[in-house]
Amino acid sequence: MTAHYPVFVYGTLRPGMSNHHWFRGADANRVDATITGYELVTNGSYPYLLPASAPVSTPAGSGDTGADAPAPVVRGTLVFVDPADWETVAASLDELEGTNPAHPVHDDNLYNRVLAQVVTEAGENITAWVYIPPTHRHEELRRRHRRVPGGEWRE
Repeated sequence: MTAHYPVFVYGTLRPGMSNHHWFRGADANRVDATITGYELVTNGSYPYLLPASAPVSTPAGSGDTGADAPAPVVRGTLVFVDPADWETVAASLDELEGTNPAHPVHDDNLYNRVLAQVVTEAGENITAWVYIPPTHRHEELRRRHRRVPGGEWRE
């Protein structure tokens, strides 16, 4: 289960959704997973993953009183892409997500491909690729689109 290229998907790329075919069949190894400290907003057709807009509490035992709101959680799927398929799948996903593969983090991208910590349903912490909008778009997206209650988006 520890293939070299995990990708956390939370919207139309999830299994059974309209854009899952962009994995080109290289998605047999996958598990349910969550990402903490993020929230989803949607324009109705697809979601955007954004860092949490409100302060979040720190984990128990850290000395913090936990007075802030609990950290939001987004539910998705962690897809482990076989290393032999990674170049093809990454190019496909970057095309769909409007990501320049030469500059996967850039203000001109529709989505940036970044590494983030996710947790599998078995409790394993994994560093995975995830697509999020560039930072300069976060506030605009929050203003224009509604928040997805419960942190799980469905078509």
